[in-house]
Amino acid sequence: MGPTTGVLLGLSVLLAGAGIAKIRDPGPAVRTVAALRLPLAARSAAHPLPVRMLGAAEIVVAGAAVWIGGRLGSALIALVFLAFAAVIARVLSTAAVVDCGCFGAARSPLGRTHLVVDLAFAAAAATGIALPPTPLPEWAGAGPVLLLIGGGALFAALAVQLFTSFPALLQAQTQLTGDRRAQPEA
Repeated sequence: MGPTTGVLLGLSVLLAGAGIAKIRDPGPAVRTVAALRLPLAARSAAHPLPVRMLGAAEIVVAGAAVWIGGRLGSALIALVFLAFAAVIARVLSTAAVVDCGCFGAARSPLGRTHLVVDLAFAAAAATGIALPPTPLPEWAGAGPVLLLIGGGALFAALAVQLFTSFPALLQAQTQLTGDRRAQPEA
């Protein structure tokens, strides 16, 4: 089994999970797209149908990447995370506070943490271009497949927390340390 198969699987499960969340509850992503203040031609994306179509596309790309594996599968996932990073960079270039909207109801403002994580995930996926992951049809005799699947699912669950809970924890820490600095010492 290719050395980056687990990486590709974990990132693909994460991407598919985000797609499922957008299909089930497009509202948060619709609000995110609307808050991006896109040019007039792209404003139609701030409606449930295009957001659900984006979610479906995420699922298809994730499934295709795992199925075909190799350099192409890795490149697909790397490009998706680079595209997400580009959107986040655009948000950070404005003063707008925009919720992620990636995983349905989970609220987390887009920020530097999201940007760094998306770039790290793009880089992780890109390692599969040099060290190609094994395509899904070849997994049958490849050893501990259940361990690989479990590891991919665990990675995806932890990554969701990176996008949703971690930024809120950093914000709370900043508020706490800022509050302490503002208080006079006894």
